Amino acid sequence: MTQTALVVGATGIQGQAIAAQLVHEGWTVLGLSRNPLLCCNFADAPAWTTVRQVERHDGEDVMTISFKGTLFPKNIILHAGFFQLRYGVSYRDLEEIMAERGVKVDHATLNRWVVRYAGQVAEDARRRKRPTDRSWRMDETYIKVKGQWVYLYRAGDKIGQTLDFMLSERRNKPAAIKFFARAMEVNGLPRKIVIDKSAANTEGIKDINRMLKRFGCPVPIEIVRIKYLNNLVEQDHRFIKRRVRPMLGFKSLKSA
Repeated sequence: MTQTALVVGATGIQGQAIAAQLVHEGWTVLGLSRNPLLCCNFADAPAWTTVRQVERHDGEDVMTISFKGTLFPKNIILHAGFFQLRYGVSYRDLEEIMAERGVKVDHATLNRWVVRYAGQVAEDARRRKRPTDRSWRMDETYIKVKGQWVYLYRAGDKIGQTLDFMLSERRNKPAAIKFFARAMEVNGLPRKIVIDKSAANTEGIKDINRMLKRFGCPVPIEIVRIKYLNNLVEQDHRFIKRRVRPMLGFKSLKSA
């Protein structure tokens, strides 16, 4: 019988070294992942698959934002990005706002800053989030991207702190699993998740519970379907839509 293994906990140099050692010893390595839930194919792994947990050293897989090659200090770039993303002003209006503060920068340059750094800042913020409550609320809404309606998945805890969000062209079980896995990678495992009566979300959590049991977690995530408990995240959708409306939607999934 061929020995199979999953390397969990690191995908960088350390994880690759562990995988190479396993292959050298005759193992079949199915994959590397910081979070096993992100690889849905793991659910189909053979029953005799061994999970090799890797303890990452400090600094591995940590993203650093480089401002090398820019003509402006990073605090100006970050301030401009914050203004555009928080208040939804146009790039030409932002050009005037920056000029009033003594910074002469073209609106096209402002656009390039947001496109280049917004995603990096968001990812860095996800990694540095404070501990959150283990009672989650999750819901979806619609927003326009490139003229087409797409699904915005969002989750928050019971005190209203946003946990994570994701855009998806489809509302189905694979999309739900992907979203919950992303949220759990940063925020840890929830004790319970409050959802609507969506069958896709329900089946997604059930699949995650099966995977968690496979990886040695004996306590499943509780699924709660009480509509009024979900009002917090549903009401918060209004802020997102007010933010998107002046922009006439996003131009692509990547920029969104």
